[in-house]
Amino acid sequence: MKENIDIINSPSFSGRHQKLPKKTSSPIRLEYKKEQLPTNTLLPIPFWHEEMEVKYFLKGGAVINCGSNCFLTEKDDLVIINPYEYHNTEIFEEGNNPVYHMMNINLSHPAVYTVFKDNKELFEGNEAKLPEIIPFFLNRLSNTDSLCVKLFTMLCDEYDRNGNEFTPLAENLLRSFLYSLINYAVNPDHPQNYKSLNSATVDIVPALQYIDSHFNEDINLNTLSDLCNLSVSRFSHLFKEVTGTSAIQYVNDLRVSKASMYLNTTTLSISAIAQKIGFDDAAYFSRIFRKITGISPSDYRKKQNN
Repeated sequence: MKENIDIINSPSFSGRHQKLPKKTSSPIRLEYKKEQLPTNTLLPIPFWHEEMEVKYFLKGGAVINCGSNCFLTEKDDLVIINPYEYHNTEIFEEGNNPVYHMMNINLSHPAVYTVFKDNKELFEGNEAKLPEIIPFFLNRLSNTDSLCVKLFTMLCDEYDRNGNEFTPLAENLLRSFLYSLINYAVNPDHPQNYKSLNSATVDIVPALQYIDSHFNEDINLNTLSDLCNLSVSRFSHLFKEVTGTSAIQYVNDLRVSKASMYLNTTTLSISAIAQKIGFDDAAYFSRIFRKITGISPSDYRKKQNN
């Protein structure tokens, strides 16, 4: 029988840290052809957990918020949520519920850990043990990254076909999938270090929550550090350790990411979008947008429409 995780009603869900079910001999848990419903499975608040989460979308229509990265999924997209990344999934369009395979992967399991340990060329000069040697991966891969997608779907099919039993073939497919991620999906802009992320994430959760709810308002370091009961310098250090960037850059990245969604999916004017995400000055918004994306908002919209 398949194991379904009811995140909202489960007693294992505590605050914004999702404590996943007790680990078994298998390093993976799969929900096969899961449908995201707006009633009992929509996550109203972002959360984080220690395991890697991978979703393959059989049907689009979901907005993924992962840290400061916000994007709309399409059919055949592969979404990777790294351990400790603050994230949630939202219904994009009423009546267009996304369907996807969702797998949680225990990175400390021997079948998984050895994949990273054996790729020492990725970690030259780093002799540390798990979890430091595991790289951060890109959050979204399109179907053009066909090897990663193909291996993941084969793994899901094999695991489901055998009643969620971790067969030798499933183990080989899992290892091959992870090797493909190492080759095609490592995020070069994120520090490859999970050390102390557990406690650091807990410490800055109030700030992440506040940013998620108030990204379109004025936000300053004093407010964020006070929410976490930390000094500004200590907060800034922990925030960068968890997210890979400064708090102010994180806010701007999130705003631009949200703006990209509006540019791609609505006919709102650029000025209206700027106001919606917290910029009173449309010209300043355009400068920030270009600085982060390398393209102006109007050119971005034209490119998406084309």
